[in-house]
Amino acid sequence: MVYQLALLVIIPIILGLVTVSPFEELIEEEPIGEPVEIVPTEPQSDIGVLSFILFTIWFLIVIRILYKLKRGTFKIRAKF
Repeated sequence: MVYQLALLVIIPIILGLVTVSPFEELIEEEPIGEPVEIVPTEPQSDIGVLSFILFTIWFLIVIRILYKLKRGTFKIRAKF
């Protein structure tokens, strides 16, 4: 059961890193007085799919833990 609790913490961290990546280059802003050309960018559909899959897995784990808590069968055992 410990791995389920670990996944509840790890998956939102991964979702945060995927959606707001600290490794992207900064966008330089143009001065206000000059005309700005709008350049279309590619949609990041791969990131959207990945975040949807991770969020779905996370949601299913939460539902499973809540179901086991309601039944009283969710226990954390120390195995050495």
